[in-house]
Amino acid sequence: SRVEGSDAPLVYKGVIGSQKGRILSLCYGKRRVASSPTTEEVLAMGSNRGRISLWSTKTGELRVDMQADKFGRDPTWVWCLKFVLHGQYIAVGDSLGKVTLWDLSFGTQTAVFSDHIADVLALAVEANQSVFYSAGADGSIAQFRMVQQQQLPSHHHQHQDQGEAGARGVWVRTHTRRVHSHDVRALAISPKMMKERSSSGTYGKKKPSTMMTTAKQSKRGVGEWLVAGGVDTCLSVAEASSFG
Repeated sequence: SRVEGSDAPLVYKGVIGSQKGRILSLCYGKRRVASSPTTEEVLAMGSNRGRISLWSTKTGELRVDMQADKFGRDPTWVWCLKFVLHGQYIAVGDSLGKVTLWDLSFGTQTAVFSDHIADVLALAVEANQSVFYSAGADGSIAQFRMVQQQQLPSHHHQHQDQGEAGARGVWVRTHTRRVHSHDVRALAISPKMMKERSSSGTYGKKKPSTMMTTAKQSKRGVGEWLVAGGVDTCLSVAEASSFG
């Protein structure tokens, strides 16, 4: 087999990890090693038995093993995974409608959010890694953000879904929007590009050569775009900076 766009062959090298049950989600990235500024490349796996495991892509060894909460006797299905805040955490969406954040240095839960009323099927992360989105079978999209404790409004301090505060801040849900009539199965964040008004009255994106990156230019329409799609066969597109 060959990789599209390359003459190099695709070569089998071995197996990374092994889990009981079916693997429902995968995520490749880097995790921050505890008490160290270094990172390592890992592959995260989520299963239909509620297990979330991180495996070293270099050695194939198990690095972190976590177990999602379950309700009753039925196991929790881990539908989606995303690394956030540059590998310090992993966000997990499951069949209980929960979004859980795990601290990867210690393998412990940092925050649990129950804003969805059905399975969480997709996650997407902004480039700054401190803001991410979840979507699921209830047709809604939620936004989550890492903020400093002093930045929180007073009513947030007692929010039941607020994460534990620490030196790095606290995770909070900032907005929720219902933009689809049925399941949202996919989320994606586009690169930062300038929006351009077309003759038809819709917004498109210019070629990458016109991308603007300075803070001054960012006020003129540069921003990441959140794209969602699902069972209702519609794509919704929103500027991430104006979500909510």
